[in-house]
Amino acid sequence: MRQIAIDEDVFSYLEKNAIPYTDRQPNDTLRRLFGLNRAKGVSADAKAEGLRPFRGKRPKTRLSELIAAGTLKEGQKLILYDHRGNPVPGIEAFVRGDMLEWKGATYSMSALAKKCLREICHYQSPEFQGPRHWYTESKECVFDLWKKYLGEK
Repeated sequence: MRQIAIDEDVFSYLEKNAIPYTDRQPNDTLRRLFGLNRAKGVSADAKAEGLRPFRGKRPKTRLSELIAAGTLKEGQKLILYDHRGNPVPGIEAFVRGDMLEWKGATYSMSALAKKCLREICHYQSPEFQGPRHWYTESKECVFDLWKKYLGEK
């Protein structure tokens, strides 16, 4: 592994964009920001540290990565759409890292979509795919933005 020197501004940027418990080293943050984390399995650094690959549920969307890529902005308004593709009146949330802020509380996209769709639209599906229900003001689906970010079409 090669070593490089970076100035304080660059290191501050890395710290600001690091994801706790995911980015263990500055190199992890750089790999994520540069889109080099696409390979499955464990990196050589992780193997050297004895880390195992994450075996939990893969996040459908990471808002923080879309922010870092310039696709979304911190504090940007997202609008909830129902299962029929119609906006739910009055349900707007704001991007806060990987979460959404609504009425002073933070939620995952799925949890907030589930809560609002059940309480307001009386939608009782057992499965919610939150990123598919959230849209930008320009009517772009967050899930579609994520697929585009990953290079999927």
